[in-house]
Amino acid sequence: MSPTSWTRLQNQYSKSIAQTYGLSIDPLLRLHADWLCDIRKTEQRLEGEIAKLLADDCFKVYNFIFDLFGFGLRVREALAKSHLSV
Repeated sequence: MSPTSWTRLQNQYSKSIAQTYGLSIDPLLRLHADWLCDIRKTEQRLEGEIAKLLADDCFKVYNFIFDLFGFGLRVREALAKSHLSV
């Protein structure tokens, strides 16, 4: 998370009603939130790699059909993978 985003969230939390009632965010919850953020970053990195691979000319015909059906990146990847492993 960028420092600017972190500061914004800290400011929102400091103004929230949680402060009035003395509530804090549990350390385990913070840990799990960090894990989810890490997972999302990994997903984004992998999706970028998959998009580059599927942009190759050898998938041109497939991408044309995928576009006709409105398939997203993950469906395209699964279908291309099943075809390549045959």
